[in-house]
Amino acid sequence: MFIHVREANGGIPRDIPLTPHLLERLKIYRCWRRPTDWLFPSKMRPDQPMERKTIRMACNLAGLRAGIDRSVTPHVFRHSCATHMLEAGADLRTIQVLPGHADIQTTAQYLCVSTTRLQAALNPFDVLQLKPIYRSQNDHRQGERASAGSRRCLSPARPGIPRSMGPCYLYTTPSGIP
Repeated sequence: MFIHVREANGGIPRDIPLTPHLLERLKIYRCWRRPTDWLFPSKMRPDQPMERKTIRMACNLAGLRAGIDRSVTPHVFRHSCATHMLEAGADLRTIQVLPGHADIQTTAQYLCVSTTRLQAALNPFDVLQLKPIYRSQNDHRQGERASAGSRRCLSPARPGIPRSMGPCYLYTTPSGIP
């Protein structure tokens, strides 16, 4: 189920997902306030929509009640929703369509990935099955191991690689430049 917003941000119409929980809340609100023209009318002028300043103040008050230290604006709320959707597993195209972005680059600006998610991401290099590269006797390129004595690392002077690693998994040319 969706709510159709005729004039959303930028005057663009949008369809916003309506969860059963939100639907129940809106029914209670509608019975209580009985809006006629607008779902959220202005308090001072009921024939007009709620003003931007009122929405900003409501977002900031909700942030204070939630214990958020920084100022919460509708833009911060929108940004946070996109980030939480990403972390919950929504694909980028869905996150692009909901706020009404025409360009995926606009959506990318909203997304912040938490460090927890970054640390949990699988690094493709962790699953590679690498074979050791040994120096051959003739051209210093990868070759078969002739004997235990020829098992030298190709880059023993390379900083950061301990000698205890055994055969290196790096290839260098005879000049020493990888």
